[in-house]
Amino acid sequence: MKEVVLLGVFSEIVELCDRKAKKIAYGVDPNIRSGFPFPVLSSELELIETLGDSMGNYEYIVVPDSPRGRQKIIEALASKIDKMTFPFVIDDGVILSKSAKIGKGSVIMGGSLISSNSRIGDFVKMNFFARVHHDVEVGDYCTIAPGASVLGRVRLGVGVYVGANATIMPGIEIGDGAIVGAGAVVTKDVEAGKTVAGVPARIVGESR
Repeated sequence: MKEVVLLGVFSEIVELCDRKAKKIAYGVDPNIRSGFPFPVLSSELELIETLGDSMGNYEYIVVPDSPRGRQKIIEALASKIDKMTFPFVIDDGVILSKSAKIGKGSVIMGGSLISSNSRIGDFVKMNFFARVHHDVEVGDYCTIAPGASVLGRVRLGVGVYVGANATIMPGIEIGDGAIVGAGAVVTKDVEAGKTVAGVPARIVGESR
């Protein structure tokens, strides 16, 4: 089994690797340099310089909660992507339909649900007890925060952030890069790049 490199260092992902018996060889995080039982490098460039031709000997997990944060890491590694392996990682206690599909590099934390015929894109992060119901499409780099529910036939564009305990009602489409605030109930489509909050959710700054 290949050792793992964490692109970003969060304690909950370190613990996830321990639960899944994945040995961490390196972390990469400009804000953390100590306190973990493995070396932490300062940047993707330092990683490339350190590993050199051996980059293909490791698996890589992209850690940050921010959709844009994960995308920036992948962009920084563009010259080496063809040599790198990004497995999806599924925590204990996840309910996963046999008909669901999960893309490379996605992380699904414990207690989550992915129901029938749903498709999870690449580098998606579903946090603890997030729920994706039937026939949902989740675009690349999306984040679904703890306790959020994405109900049937919803489509999330690329890089959408769904806040903690938010609910997206059936059949809704959320455009690329949109943000759904914590606890929001989304009853209408959301345009790309917009932020919505409240019950029912409205565009932030929009008069009622």
